[in-house]
Amino acid sequence: MKLSLLCVLALLCIAMAARSKVVEIDDSNFGDLKNQDAIVKFFAPWCGHCKTLAPVFREVAEVLDGEDVVVAEVDCTENRSLCSKFEVRGYPTVLFLHNGKKAATYKSQRTTDAIVNWTKQQIA
Repeated sequence: MKLSLLCVLALLCIAMAARSKVVEIDDSNFGDLKNQDAIVKFFAPWCGHCKTLAPVFREVAEVLDGEDVVVAEVDCTENRSLCSKFEVRGYPTVLFLHNGKKAATYKSQRTTDAIVNWTKQQIA
């Protein structure tokens, strides 16, 4: 229980430092998600669809603030091993992770409401 609380606090500190509620995940802190539910956007900075989704995903994080889910993102150009592990084949890819393992892939509209509703269904 204490370890989970420390992980949550570490993720919150990372998110606050970035002035966004979207947590940046890489190889060094991915383990913090092992006891969490998370919605994770895998992206490439050069991808036009990813650039369009970025403000929507920040809104998703704001709306889900206070829910029992981490909203995170992985830059696949910097973290190829993580993207390979989750078999990311295109950008952006949005996955729901339960305890650090892939539980579902998001394949619907790229709107705040649609992503939030899907995420709430996953954590219910």
